[in-house]
Amino acid sequence: MINKNKPYKENIDVIFICYSQIHLLISQRIANQLAYKKVFYILSKNLNTTNLKGNIIFFEYASFDKNLISKIKHWLKLVFNAPRFYNVSNIYIPNDSDPFVGFLVSKCTYKDIHYIDEGNLALTLCRNSKGKIQLKNSISSKLLSKFYNFPLSNFLLEKNSFKSYWIYFPEIVKKYRKIEGEIYDLKSFFKKTKTTNLITEKNYKDIYAVILGSPLTENKYLNNYEEIFVIEAYLNNELKLNKKKKILIKPHYRENKEKYRLLIQKYRNIELICDYDNSIPYQVLHQKINPSIVIGFYSSAMLVENCKVISLIRKVSKSREIIGLIEGIQLMQSSGFDIIY
Repeated sequence: MINKNKPYKENIDVIFICYSQIHLLISQRIANQLAYKKVFYILSKNLNTTNLKGNIIFFEYASFDKNLISKIKHWLKLVFNAPRFYNVSNIYIPNDSDPFVGFLVSKCTYKDIHYIDEGNLALTLCRNSKGKIQLKNSISSKLLSKFYNFPLSNFLLEKNSFKSYWIYFPEIVKKYRKIEGEIYDLKSFFKKTKTTNLITEKNYKDIYAVILGSPLTENKYLNNYEEIFVIEAYLNNELKLNKKKKILIKPHYRENKEKYRLLIQKYRNIELICDYDNSIPYQVLHQKINPSIVIGFYSSAMLVENCKVISLIRKVSKSREIIGLIEGIQLMQSSGFDIIY
């Protein structure tokens, strides 16, 4: 919950609004790169803030998978507790169509607004276009924006009103959205910066492969955890699984971890990453784990180097969402992403 509703009248260089760990990782890099001094982070309370420098304000974010009662409770806490900021130079947000973000932005008097990648922007836009899904905001979100009098886009990047965009695969994004202003490719940006924050103390040794989970069943793109059967079949048929090859699974934060239980019980050389490290973006952990192979379906976490990256997205049932994701992976590959799928 946002901890104080007092007004902030002092000059603030930047506010970052983040509700996922990848948003926070990108925001930290930007803050360091641009040498902002007076920094505020407005964060979902479940985020790992180890070694985070700056002023931190927490709020309870309700993602789309939360039930209606939880969403109402979180929303009311936000409305009654959100502070007002009067002199903000810059504000960075990951989603201009999210009502929680939109309301927080409305509480700020700012000079410039910037966009940071929500994690899978290029794939999201491709999936939505191909499958004609999630194209517009819900009626309830629109009603909230009217009742509480804050602007809200119908869909991601509906308006090109951002001063800068910090995104993966900008050329793909341009196929679906008209964006103007300064554009920063996060893939190149991450190469130029050293990772010093949120590094685990755990000593990972001789990890052959990392499996990056995706909430395919949880998102209703697949049924009955089909993705787990695809992972096991791939490991058996193509990796020739044996006890000498250690496999580490890093679930997505919205996945049901129980779906990996039988796989872990069946193979002793497969283990689930610990809860603390699971809260750290894989882009940060990758340099320490240093696997030979990274396996997944679709994720910005797969945008790593110095290993073979494999997507299993073609091996699952072809729902309309999956077809859109496959096309997105193809575009990413043509844009220079070295991935096997």
